Amino acid sequence: MRYLCTLNDGVETDMITALLENNGIPVFKRRLEMGDYLNIYMGMSIYGVRIYVPAKFYRQANQILSTISKTNQSEIVDEEFTGFIKKENSKRRIKVWVIIAFIVVPTVFFLILTRITG
Repeated sequence: MRYLCTLNDGVETDMITALLENNGIPVFKRRLEMGDYLNIYMGMSIYGVRIYVPAKFYRQANQILSTISKTNQSEIVDEEFTGFIKKENSKRRIKVWVIIAFIVVPTVFFLILTRITG
């Protein structure tokens, strides 16, 4: 396996891996840092994903990625899809903050209460 690129986790990774797999290139994704745990726990990761492909497909995969980067983004993704992506990312962020609030606030309250009561 050869390292191909590092992407943001989410839609970008799904689009690139689908494009590579549709061209017959097997893809191995490895999330960085604690990305696997965060993806399971919160449905997203902030650390990114490294994409690996078999050595014999590396040149073809690299050509596909370079073609994408040279192509104008507006030709690939229309404005509605971009708006949808932003909306979904916003929903995920809200969910993460709600989860953090339900875990952190009661924990801090409990710690303060135990110190006061001694």
